[in-house]
Amino acid sequence: MPSPSSQVSRIIEKEVMFFFEDWSSGNFSDNNWDFEPNISFWTINNGFGFHEPPCAHFAKMGPHDIYSNSLITPDLDATGIYDNIRLSYNIYLAGYFPNEPENLSVEVYDGIEWQLIRTYLNSDGNIDPWINESFDITEYA
Repeated sequence: MPSPSSQVSRIIEKEVMFFFEDWSSGNFSDNNWDFEPNISFWTINNGFGFHEPPCAHFAKMGPHDIYSNSLITPDLDATGIYDNIRLSYNIYLAGYFPNEPENLSVEVYDGIEWQLIRTYLNSDGNIDPWINESFDITEYA
């Protein structure tokens, strides 16, 4: 199952931007984002962001709540691009309930199944300030 994240795929060598989202549209529909099971806890936060607002924001839940809610990019077809396909995103993580088993996972769909790229555990503490993460996902494209 895909997990929430702000995702940017970039081809560095060719300096071509494959997909980019800065949330400036103020909505999820302009770039065809999808949700599983639904949008319920996702919002665009116009008062917070990496260098400047806005950002996609997952609203915290209460302790002991069981939930799984994914933010999914539109299908991205990298056919014909054979190397240096990167997934880059900025992340800020505030673990409101550090003793609860919460996590945020970043996954890439390889055409058959979701592949885990990175997991952030609530028990590892906050990611504050924002950081940029970048991963080579060529093998999954």
